[in-house]
Amino acid sequence: MNREEFLKSLDQLKGLSKEDLENMDPLDREALEGYQYLDKGAEHAQVLQRLDRRFQAKLPEKKVVTKTKQPRILLLRRLAAAVLILLIPAYFLLRPASTSSLYQEHFEAPRSTYFQVSRSAATEKTDLDVAFQAYATEDYQQAASLINDLIAQHPDKPDLKFYQAISLLASDQVEDAIDLFKDCLDISYQDTDQKSSWYLALSYLKQGDKEQALFWLSKTVEVDDEHRSEADELLAKLQ
Repeated sequence: MNREEFLKSLDQLKGLSKEDLENMDPLDREALEGYQYLDKGAEHAQVLQRLDRRFQAKLPEKKVVTKTKQPRILLLRRLAAAVLILLIPAYFLLRPASTSSLYQEHFEAPRSTYFQVSRSAATEKTDLDVAFQAYATEDYQQAASLINDLIAQHPDKPDLKFYQAISLLASDQVEDAIDLFKDCLDISYQDTDQKSSWYLALSYLKQGDKEQALFWLSKTVEVDDEHRSEADELLAKLQ
């Protein structure tokens, strides 16, 4: 029974027979029977309108709270994220270091005795002073160029080629540095031949050539007392 039929039935409530009431839908009958106890003397339309207003007034005050279960997929994603948070640091800690990072860790330009800071402002600086001042201040590109000009002028200083190679390596001219270090393997002056094995190994590390780096590290262990322990350490990391 819709609202209009219900209102019409209310209007005819007094005229309904007992038989009519018995044949009516039980729920409609209870509603009609209950109406006679509401606001006696008031019109049924007024009663329903008042009930409508009260119902509408109550609706905004009623907060509907629903509880929904989190989807299983959301829980799985959160679990996966937590696992990743734990695994990512472990990955970076346990993965082998790259050859370039090993180069950065172990490369240090050796100090040179060719550059002496003058205590007197009046003292004129030599070409050696100028070249190795650039070397000492880590202006390696400039140092490589200046030292190259000095090699022919100072045949009595054959290790100049070694410092030029160091400067080339430090300024990312790796191929040229490797060629010079190989030349230095025949120079025994100031233990240049021994130290060159170590810097050849570092050059190949910087270049990413692991096989050649391993070869020259093994050579360093054999001939270079100064860098033997570092070479052993690097061999262990690379193998």
